[in-house]
Amino acid sequence: MLNYDEIVTRTEAHRDLLTTNAEQERLAQSLTASQPHPISIWIGQRLLAWGHRLQGQSPAVSTQTARAGMA
Repeated sequence: MLNYDEIVTRTEAHRDLLTTNAEQERLAQSLTASQPHPISIWIGQRLLAWGHRLQGQSPAVSTQTARAGMA
C-alpha cells in the first residue's frame, strides 16, 4: 500500500512529465510552423512547375479573367 510520501512523489513526477510533454509539443509545433517539411517544399515546387507548363500550353489569360472563372 502506498503511503502519503509516495503518493506526493508520484503526483509530482506525473506533473513534471506532463509539463515536459507540453513543452516538447510546443517546441515541435513552433519548428513545424517555422520550417516547412521537405515533402511540402517538393510538392510546392512540382505544383509551380506544373502550373508554368499549363500556362505555356494555353493562351495567355489575364489574372482577373482567371479569378472570375474560379468564383
